[in-house]
Amino acid sequence: MRRCSKCKHDGNETKLIFRIDDELYDDGRVIEEKIAPLCRLGGANYAEIGHIFSIPRPTLK
Repeated sequence: MRRCSKCKHDGNETKLIFRIDDELYDDGRVIEEKIAPLCRLGGANYAEIGHIFSIPRPTLK
C-alpha cells in the first residue's frame, strides 16, 4: 500500500490522506480504469472519466 495523504485539520489547512493499493499503479501513476473514480457535480448529476450522468433523487411520500 502506498500512503498518499490523510484527512487532517491543521490550523486553517485541511489535508487529505488516502491509501492506494500497489496493484492500482503502473509506472508510478494511478490506473484510473481500475479505481473507477466518480465525481458529484451537483444536484442529481455525477461524472465518470469521459461520461456525465444523472441519478434521480428519491421522492419522499
